[in-house]
Amino acid sequence: MCLFFLKNIIKDFYVFYNIFISFRCPQQRINKGFDYMIRGLFMNEIVKYHNNFNSVALKNFSGVEINLLMAICSKLKNKDINEIKLEFSDLRKMVNFGHKGELRFIQNLEQLYKKLLNLSIRIETDDRIINFVLFTKYEILKKEKVIVIKINEEFKFLLNNLIKSFTRFELNEFITLKSNYSKEIYRRLKQFKNTGIWKVKIDTFRELLNIPPKYRMSEIDKKVLKIATEELSEFFEDFKILKVKKGKKIDLLEFRFTSENLKKKESIILEETKKTEVKPQKKYKIIENTSKIE
Repeated sequence: MCLFFLKNIIKDFYVFYNIFISFRCPQQRINKGFDYMIRGLFMNEIVKYHNNFNSVALKNFSGVEINLLMAICSKLKNKDINEIKLEFSDLRKMVNFGHKGELRFIQNLEQLYKKLLNLSIRIETDDRIINFVLFTKYEILKKEKVIVIKINEEFKFLLNNLIKSFTRFELNEFITLKSNYSKEIYRRLKQFKNTGIWKVKIDTFRELLNIPPKYRMSEIDKKVLKIATEELSEFFEDFKILKVKKGKKIDLLEFRFTSENLKKKESIILEETKKTEVKPQKKYKIIENTSKIE
C-alpha cells in the first residue's frame, strides 16, 4: 500500500518536474543523473535485437536518428507483427527530444526514413550470403501525428522471439550517451556482456563506426576512444581499451570490462559468505559465588 502511494507521489512530482524544465531559462541546467533517474522510473524501454544487426554500420546517422531507430526497435521487439503504429508523443518522450516544434521532429523522422531505405543488412551462413532491407514501409501521418512502420516479413526474427544470439540494453542508458561513436561501441559491448571482452580489427572498427578514412590513429584516440572511455566507464565497470600491435601498426582493439557473469558469481559468493558467517557467541561473565562464613 505504501509503495502504491509512493509511486503516485513520484509520478506527480515528475509531472511538475517536466513543467519546470519546459519553462526554465536556457542557462539553467538540471543534474543529469537526477534527470536520468526520474525518466528511468517510467520509461525504462528495453532494446533487443539479433546480433546480426551489430554488423550494420549506421553511416551518416545523427545522434537523434540513432536514438529514434533504437526506440523503434524497442517497440517492435517480441510483437510478432510486421507493422506497427507509433505516436509522435511516445517517440519524443522515449528519446528525450528537446525541440518543442513539430516540424523539426517530422524532419528528423523523414531523414531517418531516407537512411533506413539504404540500410542493408547482411547475413552469411555456410552456404549462402543474404543482403536485405529490414524496414520495407515507413509512413509519416502528419495530421494523426503517428508513423507507420513495416518490417520485412521474412526477417522479422531479428526483432522477435529471441532466445539466443541477441543484444539487449536499456534505451535510457543509450540515449544519455552524447557521442555517436560511444553509442555504436556501447551496443556492441552489450553483445559481449557475458564475456566482458570485445575484440575487433582496427579496419572493421573504422567501418562499423564510420570513422573518416583520413583519421590517423592519434585522431581516433582523441576523437573516438578518449570520449568513449569517459562516457562508457559510467556503464561498464573496470572499462579499458587495449591496443594490440602487429609489427609497428595497431592491428586490433580489445575492449575489456567486468562481465555480467562475473558480477553474478561475485554476488552469489557474497550471499553464501553472509549465510555461512559464524554468529558471534554470547559471552557470559563468570561471577564467583562464595558462601558466607559466620
